[in-house]
Formats: sequence, structure tokens, C-alpha cells
Amino acid sequence: MKGDKYLFSSGKVVLSDYNEYSIFNLCRGKYSRVIRTAVVTWIVIICAFFAVAGFVAKNMMTVLIGGIILLCLASFFVLLRRQVKTVCLKKRQYLYATHEVRFGKNGLIYSVLFDPEHNPYKQENTQDDFFYDDFYRIYETGGFFYLYLDKKSTIIVPKRNMMPADSMELRELLTKKLDKKFIRCI
Repeated sequence: MKGDKYLFSSGKVVLSDYNEYSIFNLCRGKYSRVIRTAVVTWIVIICAFFAVAGFVAKNMMTVLIGGIILLCLASFFVLLRRQVKTVCLKKRQYLYATHEVRFGKNGLIYSVLFDPEHNPYKQENTQDDFFYDDFYRIYETGGFFYLYLDKKSTIIVPKRNMMPADSMELRELLTKKLDKKFIRCI
């Protein structure tokens, strides 16, 4: 990958980025937002139907079923946010680190430069090279590129860390190099 012309992304990955990623990861794909919205909407409609039907029929069991389902749905989203915070607190030094990604014609170089002030375990700066064929999938959303090395390991690249022209050029490069492994979710 030496001698390549690079598209460059450099900056921090913050707590809200991990939150966006965890929500995206629940239902990733071309229609992820539509699917999530439809599922949550239908659950709320069904629960409201149970609650109204219970009140009309004066059946408290039906009202309780609707309320319990809504409570479970709300708990799911609260626990999801808490899980993201827990993961981020365990890996706090990554939040303060600078993530650099250099995209070349055959692959990318990913570097993590740790901030000495927020690195209690004195982790060494890292640098890894990846070829585009190494990736399981790469997704593009409105604000991010998610580079999946496998189904569980992901490199988060916020678009705010790139020049807008580089973001569009990267989309063209990934479309050409990855074909069906690159999915736009916009």
C-alpha cells in the first residue's frame, strides 16, 4: 500500500458515535431506519390497541399486557444506551485517542494514537493494514462509514473527520472495489 494516493480521515470517535453505531448495528442494511421505525411503530400501535380494548371491555388483563409490552420496549432502549456507556467507560482511552484512517487504492491503514493523559494502561499506539478484500462488509450512513472486519469487529469512521469531497470520492472507490460488500444506508 506504499505509494498510494490516500483519502484521509483523522479525529476522535466520541460516545455519541458508539451510540449511533449500536443502534445501526441492531438492524443494519439498506433499509435499516425504515425497518426499525416500522417495527417500533407496530409494537406501539399493538400496545395502544390492547390498552384501549382493555379499557373499553373493562378487562384489566388486556390493559396490563399492553402496558407490559410498552415497558419492555422502553427497557430495551434504556438498557441499550446503558450498555454502550459501559463499553465506552471500559475503553475510555479509545474515546480520547485519535483515529486515523488512510484509504488507498488497494486497502487502508488504520492507526490509533493514544492521548498520554487519558491512557492509564499506557497502551502503545497501533497501526494495522487491511486490504479491501479483508472486510466482511462496509456500510455508509448519513454520518459514518462502518468498516466490518467480521460480523462483530468494526472500525467506525465519522464523516465529520473527512473533507466532504474525500467522503464522496471514498464512496466511489468503495463501490468500485467492494461491489456488493459496500452498502449505502442513506
